[in-house]
Amino acid sequence: MLVMLTSAGAATDLATANADGVSGIVCSTRVEGSTVRLLFDDDPQSVQVVLILGWLDHFPPAPEQYYVGKSLTVRGSVRKFREVSEIAVRDPADITVHGLPADAPQAADRESEIERLHDQVRSLQRRVQELEQHEPAP
Repeated sequence: MLVMLTSAGAATDLATANADGVSGIVCSTRVEGSTVRLLFDDDPQSVQVVLILGWLDHFPPAPEQYYVGKSLTVRGSVRKFREVSEIAVRDPADITVHGLPADAPQAADRESEIERLHDQVRSLQRRVQELEQHEPAP
């Protein structure tokens, strides 16, 4: 089942093959200790998406800013925690951002780009060490 949030925050059920989740436009976010909450509206009874900071290594930088105003579909199990319906997201692949240009980097692309940049930095560090070793003494 996929839960579609309307602009008024009311939830309507849409059948989708073996998937649970929510869709909507993120209107605001809240950083609470080790979590970032994505809010689709100001109604505290609406489903919220919870990103756990320990798992944000692969999310866009400053997710509390990145997702605001974007249309998302978030896959995951909706559970009640302290009287709030929420989906805890551990993997950015569970979040689909709609309306991004086709060339916008997705999570897997960002991971490979980060690894490529790490390799490039290591290569440059090795080259600097080589040059320093072969530098004539003053």
